[in-house]
Amino acid sequence: MHRRPNIVFFVSAGRSGTQWLAYNLRNAYGDLAEVTHEPLGVGYRPKEFLRMYEKLNDMLSIPEIASHFAYVAQVQDTGRDYIETGWPCYAAIPLFIEQFGADVKLVHLTRHPVPTAISLMTQNLYCPERRDDADARLAELEPSCSGMTQKSYGDLWNEVTFYEKCLFWWTEIHLYATELHDRYPDTAFIQLKMEDLLDGDPEELRELVSFLGLPFRESLSAGKGTAVDGHRYRTHHDFQWRQVFNHPLTVTLARRFGYDLERVDEEALDRRYRLCAASSV
Repeated sequence: MHRRPNIVFFVSAGRSGTQWLAYNLRNAYGDLAEVTHEPLGVGYRPKEFLRMYEKLNDMLSIPEIASHFAYVAQVQDTGRDYIETGWPCYAAIPLFIEQFGADVKLVHLTRHPVPTAISLMTQNLYCPERRDDADARLAELEPSCSGMTQKSYGDLWNEVTFYEKCLFWWTEIHLYATELHDRYPDTAFIQLKMEDLLDGDPEELRELVSFLGLPFRESLSAGKGTAVDGHRYRTHHDFQWRQVFNHPLTVTLARRFGYDLERVDEEALDRRYRLCAASSV
């Protein structure tokens, strides 16, 4: 008996290796699955729909989203899995579960909050110059947004640094990912570290592929160590990585995911992310 095709979403805060995963999963399993990376970009409107559980069907009134749901159903009808990596899809996942039920699988992909936040800075997240960009209008999470958990940041928002705002982003999205697991206990769910998938033992990739219901192919491991990143930038903004300790919820969540916040290679961060002499934030 043939199994029903899976519909898989990776839930992450961005800058977590999803481009690498999409590229290598597509190369290894293109005959069995349609693998995409951020097919709608911020068109999912996560800023508007995050935690809007009572208004899920409102998303389908947006032609771009409705068309994408129809496309996913068409892929499933061909007998192939649908796999979507990239961060913007997270707010739509409850609607996918409502529409596709037990066919949906979720991969909660984490990365250490310090390099993630600094990497998000290199994308100019929260920079005032981008206030009118689609990314800011549709996806830039702030304490004042209706779906936020960390509303206590509201009074401090104009005082915290860009780096701390990116830590807020990391924390909010990963809180939401754990919430999805609790809210939809019948949905297949796995939590994996990006560091283990891309840099660790090949068994981590085997665990992922087993969860996806696909046969393991050695070509997937062959891509380990090869960077796939179309947005590999540095930042001129300052970052003091130890500011993470000023945010207890971030610290608690990071430790829950198994990250040691005391073991941060400051020189490696500087080499990778600092553009030049840093300016004040």
